[in-house]
Amino acid sequence: MKQLDRKRFLPIFVFGVVGLLSIAVNLLFQGSICIFTNVFGIPSPACGMTRAYMSLFQGDIGAALIYHPLFIMPILMCILAAYKKLSQPIIILFIILLLAVWILRLIFMLPDQIEPMVYNPDALIPTLLTIVKQWIGL
Repeated sequence: MKQLDRKRFLPIFVFGVVGLLSIAVNLLFQGSICIFTNVFGIPSPACGMTRAYMSLFQGDIGAALIYHPLFIMPILMCILAAYKKLSQPIIILFIILLLAVWILRLIFMLPDQIEPMVYNPDALIPTLLTIVKQWIGL
């Protein structure tokens, strides 16, 4: 077996560290660790991934798919990167797919506040908009 170079495993390492930190913070604080959600008030395109992995680790694939139907995508990207098969067209395809699923989830899940697609009215932008509306009298 060939000796693998370190650059090929960098994406795996980064995804692994971010994933483990997300899981740890979620377990410890039971709150949103998402900067996007805490700034804009709406769930990010990747919202639910951590909970999807938590469900997967507990053997509940159905719940994992509900939390985020593309939860397997980061793993696929790491595998493709490790075997030098992660090309720019594949990355663009993954991004388009992620954004399309995000928009559909915003349309169909956010209005009903179905976890993880829940609006955060206490986020930075919604709070600033509320202050500005009150200030100008709307």
